[in-house]
Amino acid sequence: MKTLSSLVSRLSSLKVTVFLLVAFLLVIFWGVLGQANAEAAGMPASVAVERFFGSYFVWVFDVVPVPAMKSLAVLACVNLVAAMIFRMPRGLKFAGLYGIHIALLVLLAGSLVGGALQQDYNGYKNVAPESVPEKSGTLTMFPAGDSLGTVAVQFPLETAGWTYHVEYRGRFPMSPKSSIDLYTVTYDPMRFVPYAFMSLMLVSLVFHYVVVVVRARKGDS
Repeated sequence: MKTLSSLVSRLSSLKVTVFLLVAFLLVIFWGVLGQANAEAAGMPASVAVERFFGSYFVWVFDVVPVPAMKSLAVLACVNLVAAMIFRMPRGLKFAGLYGIHIALLVLLAGSLVGGALQQDYNGYKNVAPESVPEKSGTLTMFPAGDSLGTVAVQFPLETAGWTYHVEYRGRFPMSPKSSIDLYTVTYDPMRFVPYAFMSLMLVSLVFHYVVVVVRARKGDS
């Protein structure tokens, strides 16, 4: 138990935080460069996005595993929690600092959970050629990876809300009397995470500035 506590305590180190920040920057640079190379080679940029940002490891030369964005996010979550437990000062006046760390934790953990739960669909709806696209009716959807169209899902457009993002992609004529409207639908129950992060971060920064910085200046004067 002491060994585990000692390990977690070491992970709270500011050196680990700096190392993770540098690693994040390198992976982002590497990933953007990978997207450019993929497009130059005639491949979709999503291949590089999945390799660097949607996986836990990048395999260099198909032999050496290098931590990718998800692994760094997990380590950063551990570092944030450990810092709040072992490194940060106690007291109500430091609540802003805790709020900042919690906001970052919400962003990182939310992105990991959201990435695991997110599902993309391609959908269509039969319509009359002269009709106007509406946010009603039922879509027949297939998971984006289901190229054979074997798993159909019926989705009422009226239920599209926070967890489902629907995007109209255009109309494709089938016959003089029939057309289909094409849609993409993204299921993402963690879409609120960026808004929660920004709100909590702003409140925490303001609190920390008012309680710690302003009071310290008044004390010096």
